[in-house]
Amino acid sequence: MNKAVKTKVISINPEDIEISKLKLVVSELKKGKVIVFLTDTLYGLGVDFENHEAVKRIFQIKERSIDKPLLLLISEISEVSKLAINISPSLYELMSKFWPGPLTLVLKAKRKIFGITSADGKIALRMPNSPMALTLIKYFNKPLTAPSANLSEKENLLTEEEIERVFEGKVDLIVKGGRCKSEKPSTLLDCSNRTPVLLREGVLSFSEILKVYRE
Repeated sequence: MNKAVKTKVISINPEDIEISKLKLVVSELKKGKVIVFLTDTLYGLGVDFENHEAVKRIFQIKERSIDKPLLLLISEISEVSKLAINISPSLYELMSKFWPGPLTLVLKAKRKIFGITSADGKIALRMPNSPMALTLIKYFNKPLTAPSANLSEKENLLTEEEIERVFEGKVDLIVKGGRCKSEKPSTLLDCSNRTPVLLREGVLSFSEILKVYRE
C-alpha cells in the first residue's frame, strides 16, 4: 500500500496562464514529484520521464502493470527524432496534420527508457493541443509523461472534483484547469512498421487518419 502524501492543489486558467504558477509546477517536477495536469483531452499524470523513482510511482498510483509503458508529451515535432527512429515522410505528414492534437503515435524507440519504451522497443509520443501543457513542457525543457489520470481499467475522470477525490493523498500536486474538454483519450496508432495499426480509437477516427497517411 502506498504511503499517503500531502497533496498541494493549485488552479491555472488554461486561457490565461500565470507563469509564476507554472514555474512552481516545473519546480515540483524537477524535485521528482508527481503532478496531475490538464491536457487537451483528459487530465494526465506527469513526472520527469528520466527519473526512475518518479516513473515507478505512476505505475503504483495507477495500479498499472509495468509492462504497459507510459506515453510522452512533447512540445515540438523536432523532438521526435531525439526519441524515435525510422520516421518516414508519411509520418511527418501525420504530425503536421494532427499535431498539436489528440493523436498518439507509437514509433520505434531510439533508446531504451525505463517505463517508457515497450519490451519490443517502441515509444508512444504526442503533442497536445493545449497551450498550458505545451508551455509547461517548454519551461520544463523536456517531455512529460501523461498517462490518463485514472486508475487502471477504471472510468475516465472528467472534473476537478473527481480528480481531487481520487488522487488526494496519492500525488504531490494537482493542477486544476477546469473540466476536461473531451470524454475520450487520444487515438493511439502504431506506426512502427510500414502499415499503421489502430491500437485505440479515441477523439480522432481511424478513417480520418488514413486519408492523410495514404495521400
